[in-house]
Amino acid sequence: MSSGNGTAPPPLDPSWAAESNTARIMAIVTVFHFLALTSVGLRVYARVWVIRSPGWDDLTIIFSALCALGGWVVFVIQANYGLGKHLVTIDKQYDYVVYQHASFWQSVISAGAALMWLKVSIALNLLRLTVSNWYKWALWATIALTLVYCIGGMFPFFFHCQPMSGYWDKSIKPKCRGGDELNKFGVVNTGLNILTDIILAVLPVPMVWNLQMKRRVRIYVIGILSMGYFAVAMGIIKAYHQCVAINDRDKTFNQSVQFWGFLQLQVGIIAACAPTLKPLFSRLLRLSSHENTPDIYGSQSRSNWKFARTLKYSTMCSRSHNETLVESDRYELNQRSGIYDGEHHNISNAKAETTATATSQGRNPDDETGAGGSGLPGGGTVHIKGIIRTTEVTVE
Repeated sequence: MSSGNGTAPPPLDPSWAAESNTARIMAIVTVFHFLALTSVGLRVYARVWVIRSPGWDDLTIIFSALCALGGWVVFVIQANYGLGKHLVTIDKQYDYVVYQHASFWQSVISAGAALMWLKVSIALNLLRLTVSNWYKWALWATIALTLVYCIGGMFPFFFHCQPMSGYWDKSIKPKCRGGDELNKFGVVNTGLNILTDIILAVLPVPMVWNLQMKRRVRIYVIGILSMGYFAVAMGIIKAYHQCVAINDRDKTFNQSVQFWGFLQLQVGIIAACAPTLKPLFSRLLRLSSHENTPDIYGSQSRSNWKFARTLKYSTMCSRSHNETLVESDRYELNQRSGIYDGEHHNISNAKAETTATATSQGRNPDDETGAGGSGLPGGGTVHIKGIIRTTEVTVE
């Protein structure tokens, strides 16, 4: 090898040439990816088998996790072709070509598609929480913005070189645009990702603030929502490395842009799944939303179900209070009406009198169903037999 002026380059220091960041990079991305996949698995279990209320947000988070898995596979491939090694020590004829080819798909699959599905999933999940038209429009606008900049951000990679394979194989002498142009697109895309992360973290705060919850639940919710800011922080670090990447002559040693981008994705997935895990941990953390709300996630002993009580309230209340209670139930993210039919709250805007009707019905102990002493059958419907006694009290 010779330098540009015809002289031989200085010999490499053997200890420097032997340096490797591969193990550190792979260990960190693998741990974060494992935590993200575990979060998605627990979320699917909670939604499908515990509360039986899956939605489109669950499907899109699965898409995001699959794309993230593809991004992790790219790191595994790159680890065998130069990831964590000094650039000048990598074979340019083959290893670096494979490395760059994998890097291309990392940018498209992990930094593009995975983040797009993640943001859409978070927004769809928040749509379960709100009954306000303003919030709904804001969330749908965020979804539209996400689709536009994520899909639009993939095109520069496909059209950067002609033919496209020239992105990773310079031996075919492709016609490519300037590298700084592609880098600028990446910085703008990262900035929009940070913006949507902040929007999706801030929007739920006023909604949750007005919910009728116990203090520990408020703390839990605020803590969960704050996890999104970790993704924001990692996005900022990624943006910094993108800005200086054009001058980085040894980018394979740290692979900083894709490394921090991948961590941003994994932390985002974990933060998106955390609120949906409440049915699995509410008993352990004692996080029921209301003081007198039954534990609808766990099992009940037979002695506690001697009677099934149905309380129906029709009371004067303002629209804001009505929405607050509805939002409180919806934040559980478990569609209570499909799980527990033993207690219904029907709040109306009646402006007349307050009426409470209580109906008590005797139960046959043989009607108890559910594995492990559960007080509810699988479908959540309670079959009641016996004498019905109704007491009606009217307060004017």
